[in-house]
Amino acid sequence: MSVPAGNRRLCVAYDIESYSRRDQFSQFDAQSRLTELLDSACAAAGLAVGDCRFQQQGDGGLALLPTGGSVDDPRLIDAFVRSLITGLATVNRLRSAEARIRLRVAVHEGVVFTAAHGYVGGAVVDVFRMCDAAPTRSALIDNPRADLVLVAADGVYRDVLMHGHHTLPGDAFERHELRVKDYAGVGWIHVPGRVVPPAASGATASAGAPSSPEPEASRAVPPAPTSTPAGSPGVPAPSASGPQPEPEGGPQSGPQPGSVLEELFGAGGYEL
Repeated sequence: MSVPAGNRRLCVAYDIESYSRRDQFSQFDAQSRLTELLDSACAAAGLAVGDCRFQQQGDGGLALLPTGGSVDDPRLIDAFVRSLITGLATVNRLRSAEARIRLRVAVHEGVVFTAAHGYVGGAVVDVFRMCDAAPTRSALIDNPRADLVLVAADGVYRDVLMHGHHTLPGDAFERHELRVKDYAGVGWIHVPGRVVPPAASGATASAGAPSSPEPEASRAVPPAPTSTPAGSPGVPAPSASGPQPEPEGGPQSGPQPGSVLEELFGAGGYEL
């Protein structure tokens, strides 16, 4: 068996959320809108009809886009994804929550071969696993106002997306470990409109770094004990001229003549 020529392609997997819950009329409608969205995205990326190849699967599929050579990969990915985002916003504007079309989109890159019933290649298999991974699904479920979530392979993110040479900011992607069946890899997830915590984004230090110690001046200081009011029994009143000299014979430990304590305890004194 002769192996056909392999070509490096940008592999884009896409899937409609909750497609099986729709009735047949809604499924017809979803597939029609999806086809229009993909055609518009290819046109927005400056691609001719023959430049985009598809492997359709009803509620999703695979788009193969040219890459390398004279192709401006950052601009192509940005234009393609942006067109899907704006197109979905238009399609969903007047739809009920149940009728909205929401997509999971995964992007990978690798050598692809044309086969008898579709396409063959490691990136083809991996991109579908990325699209179906639990973190990708959760990102769409946890952000009900979003129409789309994008997950990029680690190589695509680091080589193309993290540098921000487009309208997709590099620090808007969150790193995740993806594990589906026999696939395990790193994916970078972007939810349009969501702010990514700095520790989770690719443009900052990794999570888990020790935080800076709290400055001494900012720590709470316990209040000083309340002083006994001047003039209370046994507490001399403060003097502006400093400590007073002791009376002759040293400090007095007992009651003074005529004091209230003498009347209570007698002339014999008392012990503290």
